[in-house]
Amino acid sequence: LRLSRNDPGDEGIAALADAPSLPEELELADAGLSDAGVERLLSSPRASSLRHLALGDNRLAARSAIALASCRDLAGLRSLELE
Repeated sequence: LRLSRNDPGDEGIAALADAPSLPEELELADAGLSDAGVERLLSSPRASSLRHLALGDNRLAARSAIALASCRDLAGLRSLELE
């Protein structure tokens, strides 16, 4: 699912996190995300389905890095783009 440059923001990502399923590939570069949006996405019980996640060009800081590093549901993630 490519949402890059579409600015779903944290509210849109919260809605996506609550959806019945998450796509395996999720592109969120330049999507108006903050650390809170990344934390919300990663708190979804369906985060384990993610295989590719692109988060570049968002307003992310150390909180997002900590959330990504500590999320056990990302064990199947094969690709992470932060730039």
